[in-house]
Amino acid sequence: MNNPNILGPLDILTSGQKESLKLKHLKKGDILYREGDQPHGLYFLQKGLLGLTMLSESGAESLVRIFPEQSFCGHRSLIAQEEYHASAVALKACEILFIEAQAANKLLLENNELLMFFSRCLARDLKIAESRFNDMIGKRAYQRVVDSIVFLKHKNSQFPWTRREIGEFCGVKMETVSRILSELEENGLIKKEGRSIKIIDEAKLLNSYSS
Repeated sequence: MNNPNILGPLDILTSGQKESLKLKHLKKGDILYREGDQPHGLYFLQKGLLGLTMLSESGAESLVRIFPEQSFCGHRSLIAQEEYHASAVALKACEILFIEAQAANKLLLENNELLMFFSRCLARDLKIAESRFNDMIGKRAYQRVVDSIVFLKHKNSQFPWTRREIGEFCGVKMETVSRILSELEENGLIKKEGRSIKIIDEAKLLNSYSS
């Protein structure tokens, strides 16, 4: 498929390599891949929103991260040749460009620029993971709360998620959740209506922890 509207990271690909991409459509709630599966290939989220979740031994679901539009996903497991460590679920209807595992591995061997791009992505992810251990109540807590609000609101928009439930879901103390929610409301990103939380601008909310 040769799509002239492909922008951003996909500009690294040659026109011939773009021809091997396939377009997948997911409805809200559809699973892109499941925890424990072997890597299917390489995915690029062209449109929509994906949540990455894990299950604990007790069966409780926790949020790992949010993939916004123009993001690659599934690449860590593909490069490491390991099973998916988490499941990817569509939080909105998604358009995803996909290349099968064998072709993706060949692509990485042929395209050093793309391989370096993923190396930088993995290095940044490692830095975030290390920082998460060292900063449980700072910026990473802020990011986890924001991602959890977006995830939970898409999963069940009518349910009045409490501060305690948000905190338990993302591993942040309830007092910290309260402080972050107040900060978000002061910045005009959310509005608290009783027990309910209304997202004013989802894109700005998701970008608020990268600014």
